[in-house]
Amino acid sequence: MSSPPNDINGNILLPSRIKYNILIKIMITNNEKIEKKEPNISQCILDYLFNLGVKKIFTVPGAHIDFFLVQAINDGRFEIILASHEQGAGYMADGAARMSGSPSIVATINGPGASNLITSAVTARLGNSPVIFLTGDIPSHLYGYGGFQGSDPISSNTKEIFIAAITNSHTIFNYTDFIEITNLTNNLVSTFPRRPVHWNLPNDVAMTSVPKRIALPNNSYNDGNNTPLSPEWLPIIPSSSESKILLYVGNEIENPQEIKEIALFSKKYSIPIVVSFGAKNIQPFIDDNLFFGVFGYAGGPRAFKAMLDPTLETLLIFGVVLNERNTYAWSNEFYASNRKIIRFSNNNKSIRKSSIYIHEIKSNPIEAIKGIDIYWGKKESLISQDYNNRKKWIEELMLIPRIPPTVIKQNQSGKYGIYLGQAISFMNDHLKPDTPFFLDSGNHRIYGGAFWEVKTVNTFFSASQNAPMGWAIGAAIGASFVDKNKQIWVLTGDGCMQMHGMELAIAAKYHCKVIIVVSNNKSYGRVSARLKKIPLHVVNQLTSLPNISWVQFAESFGVPGKQVITIEELKSVIMEIQDFKGPYLIDLITDPEEPYPFSQAIFSSSTQITD
Repeated sequence: MSSPPNDINGNILLPSRIKYNILIKIMITNNEKIEKKEPNISQCILDYLFNLGVKKIFTVPGAHIDFFLVQAINDGRFEIILASHEQGAGYMADGAARMSGSPSIVATINGPGASNLITSAVTARLGNSPVIFLTGDIPSHLYGYGGFQGSDPISSNTKEIFIAAITNSHTIFNYTDFIEITNLTNNLVSTFPRRPVHWNLPNDVAMTSVPKRIALPNNSYNDGNNTPLSPEWLPIIPSSSESKILLYVGNEIENPQEIKEIALFSKKYSIPIVVSFGAKNIQPFIDDNLFFGVFGYAGGPRAFKAMLDPTLETLLIFGVVLNERNTYAWSNEFYASNRKIIRFSNNNKSIRKSSIYIHEIKSNPIEAIKGIDIYWGKKESLISQDYNNRKKWIEELMLIPRIPPTVIKQNQSGKYGIYLGQAISFMNDHLKPDTPFFLDSGNHRIYGGAFWEVKTVNTFFSASQNAPMGWAIGAAIGASFVDKNKQIWVLTGDGCMQMHGMELAIAAKYHCKVIIVVSNNKSYGRVSARLKKIPLHVVNQLTSLPNISWVQFAESFGVPGKQVITIEELKSVIMEIQDFKGPYLIDLITDPEEPYPFSQAIFSSSTQITD
């Protein structure tokens, strides 16, 4: 008897009737397993997640993930959060992970579900957010047949997509694979800098019985790799008595212990600190007279003056990715030839080419600071060192405002709307200091970055490295499940709302205490700003958005709201909703012609924009 025909990959080609019979048999067998309630790999995954501290599963259901989700519901330890879109579900998991500091999970089908997750996956990677992206897949023995919404190369090619997005992807084929993958996952989600991970789960494997439910140990967090100090780099460290030394701290520094060590180091030697936009959340750790604010995109006057001082002698960089947004678009002023630039990072992938030589040192900040401290202690007497020259420099810089002066709009008639910078400053002054603030991507992010002062640890969140529009909406909703008693505020835009505003339905369903503030200028403001010199009729075609009443949109989901045009109206709403128990939307009508808070810090990937 002749052998069955093979395809070009060597897979056996089965007639449609045989495939259908196989699927029917699988379904019957799986139903029997469910009824018998045999221990299975899905239950083992749930045990693992519970021990990680996961309590919420963000999801958009589908055939290939249904079994796992049913198991999770029957398990009783988890709450299932249904999102409107897979990308929104990914943002919610990302927000929950950032808010809690613990891993979170999003579960979807393969095919379009997996591909819709990619932007949130990339965003989680760039934000060092420990999210597990779980995709349900077709039965493993049907790989290679082009199964509907499958992960194999002739279908979605999910593995390669996630490897490209977050550098790792693991398919669970059996219990041994599961144990190995959880060990790998522990390192990714619990060791700083943390990383997201992708798990792919064929639905037949999800239902596979295991001999015994093994109790997995609780996961313990690791404060990072204690890289041994290399004496080779210590001689390049300058004297602590130099007049002008500056610390530049970036969003790779997320471990609280690392932040504290940097803060203590700054205070001990009177060295001022500037941060990248993504590291603004560390502000509460730093002495106010040594915190100079944000440098680069959405930065402020004092940080720019310090960083671009032509007489700056040494720049010590901790965890800053030297991309164009963090170096003032690769400005020659940043790379001044007369300064020494030393960069410490554990992340080899963040090394960037630059116009001059930068001393790149692979070391975590704690070890680097210990080494410098010991080195300076041996070479110099701290007792006699008062850093008078540096203190004089700091005093001069303190005369320059850290935050750009708030532009006050004189005309409050409401014809054009409120100035956004003024509204943000007002919210910052009148909301509780520990209010979590999620800032979305778009023109409004420039104003939020400039005017929002972080007063309490772990309260400022923005996807600074990837900047996907609408991220903050889903992320804040996800974060609201971490602490249901805390009111969370979001600043987003009308363009972002058109992308992911439908997640308001989820906020309404679960009574999330999320306040959505929509900067409504009826345009893609960032695009409009970049195209100032292009004829108006062309700009309008590329940037004009529909005139949508976001209050009516919110009310369609049962979410109350109010349109705001003046500061007095904003004040009234804040007072009214300060103890509001559910979601609320503020349609903030903003002026598209508002001047930028600090035009030197506004630029795109290809051009610097000036007013």
